[in-house]
Amino acid sequence: MATDQQATAAYRRLMPHLSPVLDPDEALSLDQAVAAGEPYEALGWLLSSIDQPGITIPRDAFLEAFDCLNDEDKDEYEHLLHSQHISA
Repeated sequence: MATDQQATAAYRRLMPHLSPVLDPDEALSLDQAVAAGEPYEALGWLLSSIDQPGITIPRDAFLEAFDCLNDEDKDEYEHLLHSQHISA
C-alpha cells in the first residue's frame, strides 16, 4: 500500500479527469477526505467512478493510482486495466 503522499498525488492526478461525472458535493467531500488525511479512501472512490460514460483516463495516471492500492483493492479494480476508459 502507498503512503498518504503517494495516494494524494495519484488522487490529484485523477481528479481533473473524473470531476465532470462527480456531483459538486461529492467532489467537495472527496477533497475534504484528502485534506483530513484519508487520501486512500478518496482515491478508491475516484477509481470506482472510472466506468462512467464520457470518461477517459491516461494510462499512466491510472497506473499511478492502481499502484497505490493494496492487493485486495487491486483485485477489485484490475478489470479497469483493459477498460475503454483507459487511454494510451
